Amino acid sequence: MVREAFLKSSHLYDITVGQAMTANVVMCDASADLAEALTQMGKHRIRHLVVRDGDEILGFVSIKDILQKIHTDEQLELSVLRDMAGVHATA
Repeated sequence: MVREAFLKSSHLYDITVGQAMTANVVMCDASADLAEALTQMGKHRIRHLVVRDGDEILGFVSIKDILQKIHTDEQLELSVLRDMAGVHATA
């Protein structure tokens, strides 16, 4: 909204959300995998995707959400591998 107000040389309170919103919203299906969502974000140079299930809008996902999920999954995987290595080392 600030950018829109600046571009129109208007006061921030004179700009509506409708004037500032993105008209061509990029969406992904809720069933899309994280790699697919990241690819869409990179392709369109965006940081947020609207998530839908058919015609129903469920919410949105950010690149931060995706990267945090990937990091958490990798940490869990490392922890399991360390535990397995510890079990085999003592067996």
